[in-house]
Amino acid sequence: MPEPLPATRHPGGQVLRWSEQAIHGTVQRMAIQRRELLIGAGAAIATAAAGQAFAAEHGGHDGHGGNAAKKSPPTPTTVVFDNAIALRALGELCMAFCLENIPKNPSLIDCARTAKEMLAVNGAIEGLAAMNSPRLTPVAKASLAIYENCEKICRKHAPHHEICRECADHCAAMRTAIAALS
Repeated sequence: MPEPLPATRHPGGQVLRWSEQAIHGTVQRMAIQRRELLIGAGAAIATAAAGQAFAAEHGGHDGHGGNAAKKSPPTPTTVVFDNAIALRALGELCMAFCLENIPKNPSLIDCARTAKEMLAVNGAIEGLAAMNSPRLTPVAKASLAIYENCEKICRKHAPHHEICRECADHCAAMRTAIAALS
């Protein structure tokens, strides 16, 4: 039986002890989830490409209703929503990468923890933006510190890990998008 790692105190007061075996099991599950996420993302991209090809082949809906369809510029809410979707995927990949590599680089624990925090608030922001909620702006503005911290921690690892650089860049873009909300 592997020797337990040092105890950690949970915010609720409980003392947590993790064995190397438990951590290894968690890392293995995250690797499987990462593969499933990548496979799902590939299928979604293929479906979107097929839909675009079909639309190009069969023409659009221009001219319906007596006026040509005009593409309007994205709204600040749409930009926040698009960033939230991108960050959901990047955050999951970043966290999986960190968990897989913690045995080699223990400093990635902070990165994984920060990515998990970011994913928690990001899901709420994505949902509020999707429904164009009037509560999006106050919730998003209250979450700025989470994105700032995630960017800061990911930047430390960015020179060595591409996924960390991408996550940091998208957190910075999300902060800019949130600042544009009124």
